[in-house]
Amino acid sequence: MLVKILSRHQPSYTSLMKYILHEDKTKNKEQQIFTHNLRSDSIEGYTKEYIHNEALRNNPRKDNIFLYHEIISVSASDKNAVTKEMLADLARQYISL
Repeated sequence: MLVKILSRHQPSYTSLMKYILHEDKTKNKEQQIFTHNLRSDSIEGYTKEYIHNEALRNNPRKDNIFLYHEIISVSASDKNAVTKEMLADLARQYISL
């Protein structure tokens, strides 16, 4: 398993959401989406929540990090051994930590 953490210095909320939820990546696959502390259920809603949250920043800086994009990747050799339930548990545990 590999965890990759990327920071974004541009407020590219919509493009990141479209990249993550791109239909070609999830076509013919069962999709699991975990939204921690987000109340919306669409890309537009997620984007509005991020923009609203950014407006609450007390001390904006020139080099702000607007968001982090974290990727948890499972090895190709392990993909058949990992179940849907295991992935859901992994996501919940990762968020809680």
